[in-house]
Amino acid sequence: MTYLAILLIIKITVTIVLIIIPFLFFKTETLDRKAGFGMPNTAMYRLYGIASLALVVAYSGGFLQALSGVYPGEIVAMGTFSNVGAVLVMLTTGYAQTQKIPTILFAFIAVGFVFSALLPDIAMQPIL
Repeated sequence: MTYLAILLIIKITVTIVLIIIPFLFFKTETLDRKAGFGMPNTAMYRLYGIASLALVVAYSGGFLQALSGVYPGEIVAMGTFSNVGAVLVMLTTGYAQTQKIPTILFAFIAVGFVFSALLPDIAMQPIL
């Protein structure tokens, strides 16, 4: 198993636990309270959950490529953009102040993807 394969497992797991499950299955009131939204809008939560599920499908494909020794450049680019963007939004909106753990998790993943983009040969070295 490579560094990148482990990073993809972490990304898939974090996205399923923190985004997909809550946005697809939690009650709107619970999501509104946790997110600080005023008006309930179940459709938006479900749409975001589906979009995140689509990302997990793509990350899973990248995981399979990494396991087979193929560097998944497109998936690394997607992960870099997605996670760096998420952290920037969290920091610039003040969300990071109240949601420190998700911010730290996405920042850790962002750094891992940037590392993988800049040093793909190291990212694809077996470690397990």
